[in-house]
Amino acid sequence: MERIAKDVASGFSSHCFEIEIESAEYTDFEIVDVPGLVTGNPQADVRAAVEGIVENYVRNPRFSIVLLKEAGQLLQNATGALRIRELCTAPQGFATTLPPRPDYLNHMITVQTKFDSYLSMKNGTDANQKIENLRRE
Repeated sequence: MERIAKDVASGFSSHCFEIEIESAEYTDFEIVDVPGLVTGNPQADVRAAVEGIVENYVRNPRFSIVLLKEAGQLLQNATGALRIRELCTAPQGFATTLPPRPDYLNHMITVQTKFDSYLSMKNGTDANQKIENLRRE
């Protein structure tokens, strides 16, 4: 990590670091963890670096897209989904020459995390009310 910070001004690199786990008992499967979209980051170079990395993968039909969303952050994570749509469907990419990927939704999985934040609720009605309040914000 120190080398990346020293070599790349924004702290992000398009170079992949690979960890391989091999076994005759499992099907080949590869996961590429890209940086999260940082739409609220005031540093334009950081946003551009991250979006360029993400765009190279989300526009590529060889990859499926997994969007992680925290259960309590509905509004904030909606911008991530919107940005993925923009990166996939823009007529021309800014970091790749790959064509648009209009069918990206057929290859995208959304994973909701941190539902345990609702365990302190007394009942389902309270949890539903909290979620509804988040949607309105």
